[in-house]
Amino acid sequence: MSRVLVTRPRPSEALLGALTAAGIESFHVPTIAVGPGDRERLAAELRSREDGEWIVVTSANGAAAVLEALGGGGAGPGGRVLAIGPATARVLRAGGVRVDAVPDRHLTAAIPGEMGDVVGRRVLLARGNLATPRLARELRKRGAEVIEVMAYHTLEAPSESRAPLMKALDAGLNGVLFASGSAVRGLLRLLPNDRRDAARRVPAFSIGPETTAAAVAAGFRVVAQAGEHTATGLARITIQHLAGEQA
Repeated sequence: MSRVLVTRPRPSEALLGALTAAGIESFHVPTIAVGPGDRERLAAELRSREDGEWIVVTSANGAAAVLEALGGGGAGPGGRVLAIGPATARVLRAGGVRVDAVPDRHLTAAIPGEMGDVVGRRVLLARGNLATPRLARELRKRGAEVIEVMAYHTLEAPSESRAPLMKALDAGLNGVLFASGSAVRGLLRLLPNDRRDAARRVPAFSIGPETTAAAVAAGFRVVAQAGEHTATGLARITIQHLAGEQA
């Protein structure tokens, strides 16, 4: 039986269920933890959006923070809502928020092109503390007035994951699944120096190009990248690759 390490803080059933159904044993060890951001400011910004203005949500964690800030009172935010991908959109819709746009490519780089003319328009980015500045920079280049609010806080290398991670590595792994650059960094920070090279030798599976770049920069060998940048896509390429190895 193949064994893989899943590093996401809250892996979806679509991911874990697919791996289990394929006969793959999963060690779930979060290498990042997600905590609250600036809820009050986020709530105020959400309520102040007007027609023609955008709210951009770039992760399921951001979507959960938006719903928490809205307080479940039934009233959605003003303006138009863009979700980076189907998982983020599902969280928002489940909480009663209308989603106006989801880019065909589930990448941060695809967001500006989905929004049309943003000259002079306010754009709210509900983002994490470790988000790259690229999206805000690109939107400002296009003439938008960008308001960034830390919707949630990502902590790399939560200490409670250290012992389970060592246990997973000792069990022998056929792969490690990464869904963010912060998860890559968190994994390495959890390990003592003399165990990092062994971790880097485990084949890595990546959810998308930004995560792949971070993994490669950290010394991992990425053997497959999801074509669909979702948990389902990550599960699919992991299963396909491991099945090919065993054939």
